[in-house]
Amino acid sequence: DIVERSKVLLQEAGELVEYAQNAGNWQRGTLKLGVIPTIAPFLFEGMMGAFSAFLPEINLEMQEDTTEKLLQQLTDGRLDLLILALPMETPGCKQMVLGHDPFHLIAHKDMAEQLPNPVDISTLPKKSIFLLQQEHCMTGHAVSACNLQHSDQISSVAASSLYTLVQLANSKMGYTFLPELAINQSILEHTGLKSFPAEEQGFREIGLVWRSGTTRMQLFRRIGEIISPLLPIPTLK
Repeated sequence: DIVERSKVLLQEAGELVEYAQNAGNWQRGTLKLGVIPTIAPFLFEGMMGAFSAFLPEINLEMQEDTTEKLLQQLTDGRLDLLILALPMETPGCKQMVLGHDPFHLIAHKDMAEQLPNPVDISTLPKKSIFLLQQEHCMTGHAVSACNLQHSDQISSVAASSLYTLVQLANSKMGYTFLPELAINQSILEHTGLKSFPAEEQGFREIGLVWRSGTTRMQLFRRIGEIISPLLPIPTLK
């Protein structure tokens, strides 16, 4: 497609111009970064500290949005790099997995006493599990990773954020799943909630996504190296 190829050429030309303006120093310049809402609030503080320490001359412009919208902006050249939850199909883009983020079953301490030990998710009542709205990729990842085989267990009430899931679970209306990244950032603080590890393979991957053909691979690799240690289980070698 001529139009799409023209877009790619213009994007590559823009990267080369910025590279020249920064005297060929890949550690300088502006980076437009997109991050999904189930990662951004819980990675932001550590990430900003890492950029200040290791990439101080990068002018970071960050945007938070859903996976679908961020991928469109990446394709259009409005963003340079994304931090997404994987696995995820990203046509025309490359991926770099940085780490694993395990899911935990969340229950109010009063309801937790009724759970079997070890926890068997398949025994949870119908309509008792709260998840995010479908446009959030974490819903699909949680269903797959936590082996939610019985769709009738999922409540028709869908939340717009992890903070809403916390409030629903804290009201003793049911259960939910949260990623360890959020739990480590004290999302359960000042609640009556307890967390239980989900299935052994119950995790999402967190990684970088960028357009194929970029001239900024050196920078993206370095960003991966400084962000990976911030994740619950770093995997980048």
